[in-house]
Amino acid sequence: MISKCIKEGISLAQVPAYYSSLIGRVKYQKPYGLSVHQSAALVLARRAMGYDEKIPKQMMLVLFAKEAKKGHQVSDLFKYWKKVQAWITALKEKAYQNREPYKHWYMDDFIEYAAS
Repeated sequence: MISKCIKEGISLAQVPAYYSSLIGRVKYQKPYGLSVHQSAALVLARRAMGYDEKIPKQMMLVLFAKEAKKGHQVSDLFKYWKKVQAWITALKEKAYQNREPYKHWYMDDFIEYAAS
């Protein structure tokens, strides 16, 4: 891909891909009707343009209640997104054990399931 961009005179911005699928699924999949892969590509494009991805407010209230009450912005991308990923994984395991069909859940569904 790099050599093709060089040959065609196209600029290429390389950005780290970690948590892009998770962030895309949490923030962009449902509102824009994208697949997981498309939403991850959107995250990578935003990253290449210098945008940070903050945790959505509804997720803040569930996972970071102490920080949210104090009015802190949770934007340390990797530390906090890692916690989001662990939370979703735990909910998937719980849903699997309860024979709940979670494969096509959006983040709203996970938050609702956690509250039940």
